[in-house]
Amino acid sequence: MGTGGKAQISAKTVWGKIVLFLKEKKYITLHMACGDIVDVEIKENQLIINTDELLLYDILIQEKNKSLLEQAISWQGLKLDIIINRILRQSELVQQDIDKLKNLGINLKIVEGDNYE
Repeated sequence: MGTGGKAQISAKTVWGKIVLFLKEKKYITLHMACGDIVDVEIKENQLIINTDELLLYDILIQEKNKSLLEQAISWQGLKLDIIINRILRQSELVQQDIDKLKNLGINLKIVEGDNYE
């Protein structure tokens, strides 16, 4: 079954089968890493994997691990390109903004919660 068929492919189903493949083939570290990922989608013949965990991202982008993911997709009879995205956490985005403002020479006072002066 290729992706060219009329039936819509569920990203969650594909991902679940990838995790199962990794377990059956005893790729324990990758299996455990992938088991923690829940944000997956399929768009335009691409399996898009999103994580905000730097460690998971680093594991997934290793060439040998990406190759294993490709094998797991092929094992399902699918042809999908793999895209791995690291999504920044809200705290990282805020810190980036603070750093940008400081680099512009803007003096900041950081206030947490509702303690406004």
